[in-house]
Amino acid sequence: HTHTHTHTHTHTDMHTVPHEITSVCLDHRQRKFIVGTAGGQVQVHNYLNGAPMKKFDFKHDRDISALLYCRKDKVLITTGWDRRVCIYDETPREAVSLLRLVNRAHDGDIGCLGFSHRLSLIATGSADFTVRLWDFQLAKKVAVLRGHTSEVRACVRACVRACVHPRMRVHV
Repeated sequence: HTHTHTHTHTHTDMHTVPHEITSVCLDHRQRKFIVGTAGGQVQVHNYLNGAPMKKFDFKHDRDISALLYCRKDKVLITTGWDRRVCIYDETPREAVSLLRLVNRAHDGDIGCLGFSHRLSLIATGSADFTVRLWDFQLAKKVAVLRGHTSEVRACVRACVRACVHPRMRVHV
């Protein structure tokens, strides 16, 4: 369909994303791609044709900053500028349901995310100059790592392993 409104044309279609894409990841079989948007939405699409596949029962209030698919648990973890950490069950066929939620996970926008299945830890980095560790099963804060001199922009699985090293400055 094409809608005309005072000299502007907006193309609406089942295959379009209504907001700018801010994050992308693949599922465990690499048959679906999952996108996060500037509008706080998360969407699952067919990898081959781009068709939408699932709906989410919850959305972020602001931009999605990071998506991470956990292949062993078949869950999706998202973070956003709304300072939330969301853990979704991706296994249902039609919809994706929210399993756990952390509100106000940081004092600044969350910009990155890491996960260790073996340690059952989520790491989030923020504009508040901290990395925070979260228990994956309980969605409870385990530790705050302070000492960064600027916004934390990258958290990877190696970061989660390093964060539990005995010489790190950890504040629980």
